[in-house]
Amino acid sequence: AGGVLSRVSLSPAMETSPPGGVSGDVPVSPQPPINASHAWHKISDGRYRRDVWVRIADDIRVPNHYHALLALAGETPTTSTQIEKDLPRTGASFAKHGFTLKQGEHTWHTMRNILTAYAAHDPETGYVQSMNFLCAFLLLAGLSEEDAFWVLVALVTKVVPGYFSEGMAATKLDQRLFLSLVHKNLPPVGLQFETIAPDCIVPAIISGQWLLTLFVNVLPVSVTMLLWDLIFQSQSRTPLFAMSLALLERAEQEILTCDEMGNCVELLQGLGESTFFWCQ
Repeated sequence: AGGVLSRVSLSPAMETSPPGGVSGDVPVSPQPPINASHAWHKISDGRYRRDVWVRIADDIRVPNHYHALLALAGETPTTSTQIEKDLPRTGASFAKHGFTLKQGEHTWHTMRNILTAYAAHDPETGYVQSMNFLCAFLLLAGLSEEDAFWVLVALVTKVVPGYFSEGMAATKLDQRLFLSLVHKNLPPVGLQFETIAPDCIVPAIISGQWLLTLFVNVLPVSVTMLLWDLIFQSQSRTPLFAMSLALLERAEQEILTCDEMGNCVELLQGLGESTFFWCQ
């Protein structure tokens, strides 16, 4: 497809230069989980994502802070319980890629450590569902436990600030921005969204799903890895909007034939996989 899609590069030439347990008895992992597939560990130029992505957290990293947070994690039993409930669902999403997540195993403890530490680090936001998928994706890319924690902090505070705060005001603002971009770049699609449902419900539903997850579980893993390369290169969420527009452009004619909101939402929810079906 031309237009928007042709302007979205998924093979970035990265310019960043590489750098030279909750319960107390679970050590912090110095290495990526050994059961994660190594297929996702390198970017196109051969460097490791664990060396490139982590640079986004260089200016916020505090020595020994992560270990101190793990010591506090036991003081938030409600958060820990919610995380434990979400972990099995997280593992199921990535199981076919070699990322196993079974209770009591190493990766389970690693995920629990990172998410409970984040809740202690930012108690005002705490743990919010979908953070679990972002965390798992960082581990799948080969980051170590502590590096994944700091990169998660950077994503939440730098790339999508306010997305996970109470009321999710920033998410709602970006939903309006998303609709504005659709009207500007794909006017027929923008008009169609307003025609088939009131109050811009369709773009609000879809942009919320795509943006809040940073496209994890929306696109095939290989494509999401390339999209995240762009996010870390730009240290912004601009690539998220570019990908959103690219998907809509690819399915423009199908969208314009939808005459009912439910059908349109169903179509849009499957765009990530149908557009990049060869990457499954």
